[in-house]
Amino acid sequence: MNRQTIKDLEYQVKRLNVRMGARIEKYLPYRKNGRLISNVGHFYINQSYGGYSLEKIVNDGGGCSDITIRTTKTQLYYIVKGMVDILDEKIPSLKTILVA
Repeated sequence: MNRQTIKDLEYQVKRLNVRMGARIEKYLPYRKNGRLISNVGHFYINQSYGGYSLEKIVNDGGGCSDITIRTTKTQLYYIVKGMVDILDEKIPSLKTILVA
């Protein structure tokens, strides 16, 4: 088993965002009243307390929902990869959208 880097994990989350139809960027490219605007539906990696978890933005203020529990980087990599693989099986036409 190879060691999974944060880049590997970020790539899997990017694939998940594409498959789910969410924007790749966490924030919109402009501000509203001087504040950043979050992309609702965007998945991202939360790093805290020595662990990693997958979260999803649920409102434009940046509120988020936990998708996974806090775990190791390698375990989260395989969880997200499994999610993407299932989406690939269910929606085969999306396989070619994101090429390495």
